Amino acid sequence: MTRYYYDDPHFGRVYINLRRDARRLIARWKDGHLNVTLPVGSTLTDLKQFLSSSQTSIDKLNHSTVSYHRGQVIQCFGCTATLAEQNRLPRQIIFGHNGNDVTLSVPQGLDWESDSVKRSISSALQVVMGDQARTLLIAHAREVSRRLGVAPRGWQIGRGLKKLGHCTSQGVIQLSRALMFLPEELVDLTICHELAHLSHFDHSPAFHALLNQYLGGREAELELKLKNFQWPILR
Repeated sequence: MTRYYYDDPHFGRVYINLRRDARRLIARWKDGHLNVTLPVGSTLTDLKQFLSSSQTSIDKLNHSTVSYHRGQVIQCFGCTATLAEQNRLPRQIIFGHNGNDVTLSVPQGLDWESDSVKRSISSALQVVMGDQARTLLIAHAREVSRRLGVAPRGWQIGRGLKKLGHCTSQGVIQLSRALMFLPEELVDLTICHELAHLSHFDHSPAFHALLNQYLGGREAELELKLKNFQWPILR
């Protein structure tokens, strides 16, 4: 695979992947940038025509563009994350705790709008919320499972960004630390989804009927909210 980039007047920097096994042009967002996969032999004209004709649909793709600033307070599940500055360690983001609430102090003098700083802050947020998830998220998941009368063999915290939950064939449920950035009702959507897999290890009509029952008839509503959720991290 060969990788290039093109600076588009609408999308900004577009990263290009040429693949011999590609049969069509495919666009997706990653880390705030548009990535396009093209078959080998495609030209710049092909790319420009694709971006122009698909502009509306690409804009509507479920992707996150994040922005950070000093003093920003990010509401997380059961806690907050506040962004500040520090001048003690010029190359590190420092974590501080006040109960469940967290402060991330970014080195002074950095450009908060640069891609590299955004990636660093996003990664730091995920790391610190992974620690919080082991107490706050798992405790909540256990309460949800108790209320529904179903219990997995265990709970784990994972790092997935696209896959927010997973139920193993042994009945262990893994929840992504990224759930810490969702409101409670969307956290419960993922928890209930994985709990339903304890009874139906597929996505059959029976599975969705059980999931909808667990969610009080709100599965479709909550799935739409999750699809349109504006994440405070890069995914």
